[in-house]
Amino acid sequence: MNASSQHIAKLLLSFLLLCSCIVVKCRFNNGSVYKTCNHSTYSSISDPYYDDLWNVLDDLMLHTSKDYNYYAKYHSCYGHAACFGALAKSNCDDCVDYAKDFLHDECDLSHGAQVQLQDCRMRYEDYPFIE
Repeated sequence: MNASSQHIAKLLLSFLLLCSCIVVKCRFNNGSVYKTCNHSTYSSISDPYYDDLWNVLDDLMLHTSKDYNYYAKYHSCYGHAACFGALAKSNCDDCVDYAKDFLHDECDLSHGAQVQLQDCRMRYEDYPFIE
């Protein structure tokens, strides 16, 4: 292999490594920094709070990535979600969706919960709050 071919091969390899780094950084980081669950719980999915909660979570899913910071309210449930501003909107959506699933798995039937991930956060409560 001559010097010119080696130089082209090195440039191509450098370009591919750079591209792979860019792709990795575009995906959200789902590492959990902390989570907390309210010890007050509702009885079951037939409880009216359950519907209020899922309306709030759906609203957060639909709107958080528009401004990277969104508050929602539905009857007795209040929610907030926010994303790190450097995320692409689609990655903000993915991060908020992951946070919602995380809270559902970790804090099922809780009247309030919050999770802080590396790139986004989500909180819901049965009372108004400000972040």
